[in-house]
Amino acid sequence: MKNIILKSLELINFKGISHAKFDDLNEKENSFFGKNEAGKTTLFNAFLWLLFGKDLNNRKDYEIKPLDSENKPTKGLDSEVHAVLLVNNEEVTVSRIYKEKWSRIKGSEEKAFKGHETDLIFNSVPVALKEFNLKISEIVKEDLFKLITNPLAFEALEWKEKREVLVSIVGELTDQELFDSDKDFKTLETKLSNKTLAEYDTQLKASIKKSKEEKEDTPARIDELKRSKIEEIDFELIESQISNKRALIADIDSQIENSGKSVQKVIDANTKVQQEIQALNTHKSQIEINLRAKAKQECFVDTSSIDALKSKLSNASTMLKNSNNYLNTLQENISNYESNINSLESDRADLVTKYNTENAKLFDAEKYSCTCPNCQTKFVYNDEPEKEFNIEKSQKLSKIIDQGNSIKSKIEGYKSQIEKVKNDLVEPQNDIEKYISEINSLKDQIQTETNNLQSPKNEQEVYQTLITNDAQISKLNIEISTLQSKIKEVKQADVSELKQQKQALQSEIDTLTEKKANKSVNDNLDKRIEELSSREKELSQVISNLEKEQFIIERFKKVKSESIEKSVNKLFQTVKFKLFEEQINGGLNPTCIALIDGVPFQAANTASQINAGLDIINTLCKANEVTAPIFIDNRESVTELIPTDSQIINLVVWKDSELNLGCPKVDGELINLD
Repeated sequence: MKNIILKSLELINFKGISHAKFDDLNEKENSFFGKNEAGKTTLFNAFLWLLFGKDLNNRKDYEIKPLDSENKPTKGLDSEVHAVLLVNNEEVTVSRIYKEKWSRIKGSEEKAFKGHETDLIFNSVPVALKEFNLKISEIVKEDLFKLITNPLAFEALEWKEKREVLVSIVGELTDQELFDSDKDFKTLETKLSNKTLAEYDTQLKASIKKSKEEKEDTPARIDELKRSKIEEIDFELIESQISNKRALIADIDSQIENSGKSVQKVIDANTKVQQEIQALNTHKSQIEINLRAKAKQECFVDTSSIDALKSKLSNASTMLKNSNNYLNTLQENISNYESNINSLESDRADLVTKYNTENAKLFDAEKYSCTCPNCQTKFVYNDEPEKEFNIEKSQKLSKIIDQGNSIKSKIEGYKSQIEKVKNDLVEPQNDIEKYISEINSLKDQIQTETNNLQSPKNEQEVYQTLITNDAQISKLNIEISTLQSKIKEVKQADVSELKQQKQALQSEIDTLTEKKANKSVNDNLDKRIEELSSREKELSQVISNLEKEQFIIERFKKVKSESIEKSVNKLFQTVKFKLFEEQINGGLNPTCIALIDGVPFQAANTASQINAGLDIINTLCKANEVTAPIFIDNRESVTELIPTDSQIINLVVWKDSELNLGCPKVDGELINLD
């Protein structure tokens, strides 16, 4: 266990305190008395600033210097904080000095203010900020120090930070331990292949939602199918009526056959023709039954093919947009490269002009010539200037040439990039043509499909149209008509009435046959209704099974949460933590709420909050094996503190008393509270 004790603290020009020094602090408990704004809280801020350069509110940039009458920082003063610490009985001295920087103005005796700088001293040795921070962190980490020196610091954290600190102390029960503890949990583990528990929970919720939506839609779909059924018809009765009428027709045929022996041959021939006609009519009736079913089907409007085409159109439009964007990007790159080339060409032209100008310069020998006093002849007495001129000129021309070559290289580079990008243009251009063609084709298909869509039709009208346009029926009608024309009249016997009866019966059979055709439509609808009803029952079982698995997951979470919460709360005496909140649907949400005798921390009185804060500090100190001075503001609100191994520094409000250690002062006189 590392014990940190504050032995002395000195403040110089720090906020409202010009100078205060407190030596030989008690290792167990100390009390600072003073009226409001006497500087009690300033002591804690100064101590934190000394170690970490921040105040209670974690601010780095805040005013620490005393203020003048105009409420501005007083110039000409350095702010200092010094302290002596005992770290496991080893003395450590720490100092932080906030100094003004002044420098003399050139050509003047006055000095100008240039800001501030900070001097850091550790064990009487000046150190850099990085080294200072390292040495302090070796004593105690900043985040931990702030939590174990202020009873209200932990509760001021965000709930996620508080929860993370608590869970890190006790550690979490692993999922594997829970899986091995319960048969249902073990079964759950087998279903987590390649996915986390949270992902599987999300998957279950999505499956339940989808199944419930499908189940809720099923009754409406069944009702729709029921409404689509043709009016209930007694098909067995129809079949019986057709059989009876065919029997009557057979009887009529028999009567006609027996109407006279003299016309037997004619009757036999007519009978054969009638049988052929009957076969054709039967074939025709079957076709009519199929056409009736087809007419029923055509009355439904199916847009699934159009929806599929629209989906393809949307995808093609997206791809076209992406290709256009890519093409625009490539074209912008070419434009940028060309712009750079134009700029470089301009620079190269300037260099050419500059080269020509420099190259045209000649050495001015006149400046360096003199005249012979005897013969009056001019001559250059020294050739060094001309050499220097030529060297300098050569260097300038070489530099211009190098710059020109550099520009040339850049231009060639940009041209190369342009060629590369132009080659890249082919792909998006081809894609654009392809997608435009595809889009136009899809639009034409959609238009064609849309034009082909028909509004809900009258079934009888569609049926009659199909009958009229059917080639087989037309052919059968011709064949029937031809056969009917072959039937010879039997003049010897009047069978006209019998024929009329037979024709009436056949007409009735045809009508009944049309009604019979509706049976296949209703049978298909009944089959689909049965399938949906079966699916509805199946979905109920699926939902039940999924919800059972979801319940096991929620129970898993609850067992885990209760384990964590129980482990955490064992560490504290007066404060308890609620780490999970139960939702209306039975699920659990993580949280971190401190409770004092069942009352939320923030709703408790000051004394309860401070003692709860000490309880939290005791646990954090034990878990991290370190103690540090605890600053308790508003100590006058607490009659008794819970025991703690840390050094206590009480900050007590005392009316009319200046800041003082040990005893309050009233009118300059110490008052012994004992």
